[in-house]
Amino acid sequence: GATVAFTYVKAQEDKDAKDTLEMLKKDKTSDAKDPMAVPADLGFDKNSKQVVDDIVKDYSRIDILVNNAAEQYESSVEVIDEERLLRVFRTNILSSSLLPATKGAIVAFTRGLSLQLVNKGIRVNGVAPGPIWTPLIPASFDKEETAQFGNDVPMKKADHPIEVAPCYVFLACNVCSSYITGQVLHLMAAS
Repeated sequence: GATVAFTYVKAQEDKDAKDTLEMLKKDKTSDAKDPMAVPADLGFDKNSKQVVDDIVKDYSRIDILVNNAAEQYESSVEVIDEERLLRVFRTNILSSSLLPATKGAIVAFTRGLSLQLVNKGIRVNGVAPGPIWTPLIPASFDKEETAQFGNDVPMKKADHPIEVAPCYVFLACNVCSSYITGQVLHLMAAS
């Protein structure tokens, strides 16, 4: 049997948390520890870290993590207020691993925005270029990192902006891509 700990938003999910905790206690096997319900707003990094610390303190380890913290409001991008948008982003994106989460958020945002704007004749697409040589590379990395830049993709090289530019032109061209919206072109050197 598994020992289960879960989070909930206090004052919003109290009843659900109580019901879930009772169900888990009832179904707990003899080799499992008592389940734990932890009130926490995971939209804040310090709360996420505190939850992990509390669970490890009580259970000594975490074997399986289910990242299902989410928040959603039915609202068009045109009318959603910034505070609510930031709250949704904080809970749904920043509470998970940051770099992959931000990249995934861009893809999801592109798709969602395309659905909201397609009736206005606006196509929304994206380009995920992978490693690209720009002035930021030597300015941001040391000499060794700069020399290795791009070697971690199967083609063993970074692209140059001129190699990626045609993708943007393609997506902007009504003749070539009038039926394409909500898509992200992944130019990842065979990744």
